[in-house]
Amino acid sequence: MVPGAAKTAGAAREYFKDRMENYFRGAHGIWQGKLSEEKSICKKSFDYNDFLTVLEKNDRFRTFDVKFIISERVNGVIRGDAGALKSIRGEFSKVLSQIENEVAIKFKREKYRKDKYEIVFSENKAGELIAKVKSHNVSKKNLADIDERLSCEKYPEVFKKGLEEKLGMMGIESSAKDFSMKIFAGQGFVGLDLVMSVPKSVSLTMMFPGHNENILKCMDEANRIALDYIEKNLIVSRIQVDGVKRRILTGNLIAAKFTDLYNRRLQPQLHIHNFIFNTTRNPFYRSDEKSKEFLTIDFKAIKDNFENIDRVFKEELARGLGKVGYKLEYKGKDPVNFEISGYSREQILHFSRTEIDNKLKDLGTGRDSAGPHLRNAANLMTRPEKVMVDSTKWSAVVLKEM
Repeated sequence: MVPGAAKTAGAAREYFKDRMENYFRGAHGIWQGKLSEEKSICKKSFDYNDFLTVLEKNDRFRTFDVKFIISERVNGVIRGDAGALKSIRGEFSKVLSQIENEVAIKFKREKYRKDKYEIVFSENKAGELIAKVKSHNVSKKNLADIDERLSCEKYPEVFKKGLEEKLGMMGIESSAKDFSMKIFAGQGFVGLDLVMSVPKSVSLTMMFPGHNENILKCMDEANRIALDYIEKNLIVSRIQVDGVKRRILTGNLIAAKFTDLYNRRLQPQLHIHNFIFNTTRNPFYRSDEKSKEFLTIDFKAIKDNFENIDRVFKEELARGLGKVGYKLEYKGKDPVNFEISGYSREQILHFSRTEIDNKLKDLGTGRDSAGPHLRNAANLMTRPEKVMVDSTKWSAVVLKEM
């Protein structure tokens, strides 16, 4: 399984447009999850237009990036000065706190320090120092009002004046021209793309006539059980009851399922994209109260449990393959590390992206011992651009090579 990537509406729109219009050639995807079973949400299968309809309904949020920029001249003086960086962080935090008190927006905090903003420092090609922080989701209906409030000159001036004074006390000469503040509106995340991938021997076996249907059924069932595990245990949201914020399990989701046959090297690699939309029904919703019927999902629970999800999927896949007659070979005692019998190591490697193995070796590990997070990191560092091909012609070429 590949750890999920959160996607904005624009990214999801383009990403799956290629798959449904080019790769699938008009084929339909499948809706999953309890929320998809409600007729008011969508039907069981869908085409690209159906996908867009649900996507647009869930494109309800925007985010804001706030950047403070320190000139190359001043950055050259303070580079490596811990005291100066502390002053910049302090003045930035004061302005962010003032914005939060006056505008309907909240900025992200550090994971284990809720009293500290998640400020990221970087240096651009011009040698300027950039301090950036992201906001939490903002409802689109409030966007115009927030944008207008943030566009005023008050906040940049507060930062410039405060920092100029602080650096001056440290003997560092600067002026208002050395500082600027920029605000960018961005798209909020509409969903998480969670990928379930089968062992290489399973992908190779599916290429042979007579095996396609059985293997797809086993993979689809394993994927269904893994999504059911997520739905029951990991769909978390937040509600407020009597002024107290609570994290709750909602027990429902809606996900779009797409199946891919090959990887970016055009090698057989059967995998499923589960696009989990960032919406879930509030189990405590009452129409006569002021509660929200639909809530956003805190995807942290899913991200923190990648290995458990991968284990559920692989164990169910192995169980299903065994039931329909495939003999499996296990590597060690781990029931999720298996291949279908009959393939040599050379055959597996021939149809694998060996650059992933080389990168894992550089990182001091291997494919069999690395967890999903590390394997995904190696994949992202080495993968080429996605290429769309005619699947029928592609299958014929691969079978000849096998």
